[in-house]
Amino acid sequence: MPPATYDEPKTSVEVVGAHALKMGWMEKAEEESFMKGWHKRFVVLTGWEAGEAHIFYYADEQSTEASGIIFVHDVTVEQDKTNAKCIVLQGSQRRFRFRCDTDLEARIWRQAIGEAKDNGGHQCQTGSACMAWMADKHAKTCESCRTVFSAAQRKHHCRCCGRVFCADCSSQPKLLLHPYPQPVRCCSKCHETQTQQMAAAKARAQRAQTFVQRHLTLLDRGAQFGYLDGASIRTDMACVVALDDRPNVSLQFRRLVVTDILLESSVSIGDKIASKAKNLQSATIRGLGRIASLRPSHVVNAIETADLGKTAVAIKDGVGTAASAVASEIAEVAQHIKDTVEGVSSYEIPIKDFIGIQDYAGNQSKRTKHGPDLAARLLAIQYRTSDHPLELVAATQEEKNRWIEALLELKYLADDAGTDVLVFQREKEEKAQRIKETIDQRKEERLNKVLHEAAAKKDSEDGGSRARAVASASLKMGGGAASSRIPSASLGGTSPGNASPKPIASASLGGRAHRKKSASPAGAGGGGGGDDE
Repeated sequence: MPPATYDEPKTSVEVVGAHALKMGWMEKAEEESFMKGWHKRFVVLTGWEAGEAHIFYYADEQSTEASGIIFVHDVTVEQDKTNAKCIVLQGSQRRFRFRCDTDLEARIWRQAIGEAKDNGGHQCQTGSACMAWMADKHAKTCESCRTVFSAAQRKHHCRCCGRVFCADCSSQPKLLLHPYPQPVRCCSKCHETQTQQMAAAKARAQRAQTFVQRHLTLLDRGAQFGYLDGASIRTDMACVVALDDRPNVSLQFRRLVVTDILLESSVSIGDKIASKAKNLQSATIRGLGRIASLRPSHVVNAIETADLGKTAVAIKDGVGTAASAVASEIAEVAQHIKDTVEGVSSYEIPIKDFIGIQDYAGNQSKRTKHGPDLAARLLAIQYRTSDHPLELVAATQEEKNRWIEALLELKYLADDAGTDVLVFQREKEEKAQRIKETIDQRKEERLNKVLHEAAAKKDSEDGGSRARAVASASLKMGGGAASSRIPSASLGGTSPGNASPKPIASASLGGRAHRKKSASPAGAGGGGGGDDE
C-alpha cells in the first residue's frame, strides 16, 4: 500500500518504460519566452493495458519525473509541410511540435503514434486509477463542459482517466481506486463506469466464491460414469471424469480429463471376443445368404407382376440390414480387442471448448430407447473437438443434477473473461516478474549505453593526448638536431655566410696541426719544449 501522501502517478522512465511502444531522442519546440527554441527530449510512447496511449517526454534517460505528458487520443497527428523531419500533434487546446534527425525516423514515429491511437481510447479499469495525469498548463478548459478555468474556477484531475475537469463535472462521491489508500475524485463519466464495473465485479466474485464452495471440490474429486451399450449400460467398461491436477491455473485454461477403466465381470474378455466373433460370423452368413438368394428371375417376375418397386425396396433393405449388422459386429469386436490390448486410456477436453451440457431426462426419444429410469441418469457433454457428444450415465439422478449444475457454472465462469477471481496469484506474480525483468533489462541497456559513450569519449581524449605527446616529442627531436650542427660551424671557423662548413673532426685536426707546426721552431730554440702527442 503506498503512503498516504501518494497523489500523482509515478512517471519515471523506469515505470513508464515498462509499457513503452517506442522510445528515443527527439527535439521539442518550446514556446515559452524564457526557453523558446528547440530542446532535446527523451520521448516515450506508451500503450497501457486499458488501451490509453500517452507520450511522455523527459530531460534525459534517467529522469524520475516527466517534463510533460500528451494524451495521444486527444490529438491529431500531422506533418509539418515546411519540414519533413517535424511531427505536429494538434490538440483542442494546444499544439506540440517534435523534430527528428531524419525524415525516415519522423515517418516511423508518426506511424507508431497513429497505431497507438487506433488501438482505442481510455477504458476504466475496475478499481484502478490511471497511470498518467494531464499537465495543468495544457488544460485551459474543462474536458466535459468546456468551462474556461480561472482563479474562481479551479482545475481538478480525475484519478481514473487523468484529465482535467471543473468542480461541477467532478462532484460525484469519491471512489476507492488502487493504489490510493483513501477514496479519490473522479469525473462524472468515469464515476458511472466504475460504479457499474464494481457492481459487476462484486457479482462475479460472489458467483465465483459459490462455485468454489459448492462445485470445485466435486469437479476436482471426480466421479465414475457408465457408458451406454445399446439400450443398457456396458458392464465391462466405465469412465472417471475429473478436472486436471493444475490448481494454480485459471479455470479458463484447465481441462476435463476422461479416463476409461475396465470393470471386473464374470465373463472374461476372451469369452466376449469369441461370442462377438460368432455373432459376426452369423451376421456375415445371413448377409451373404440374402445377397445369394437374389436371382435374375426375381427381377423378371417383378417386372411381369408390376411389383418392381416393392422388390427393389426389399432387396435394398435386406442388403442394407445385413451390411449394417456386419459393420456393427466388426466395430464391437475391434473395440473389445482394443480395450484388451491397450487397457486404460484417457483424453482431455479443454474447458474453453465446451459448447454445452444436455440433460436427457426429458428427451422423449431417449426415454423410449433406454427407458425412463436410465434416461433420468443420462447426460451429454458437447465440445468443439468432437462431432459426437460424450454421453455418460450417472450412478443416481441426484449426482447427475449436481454434475450438470457444476459443469454449467464452470462453463459460465470460463467464458466470462472478466472473472478476475479465477486469475490466481501465481499468474499475477509471473506478470509482475515479467514487468520487473523488462525494467531491469532497459536499465541495463541504458547503463551500457552510458558506459559505452563514456568509454568512447575517454578513448577520444586519450587519442588526443597521445597525438599531442608525439607532436611534442617530434619537436624536441628536431630542435636537438639543429643544436648539434651549431657548434660544428663555430669549431670550423666558418662564418654564417659560409655555404659549406667543415666537419668537426676536420676542423679540430686542422687546428692542432697548425698549432704544432708553429710551435716547432720555438721548441728547437727553447731546448726542452716537446709535443705531448
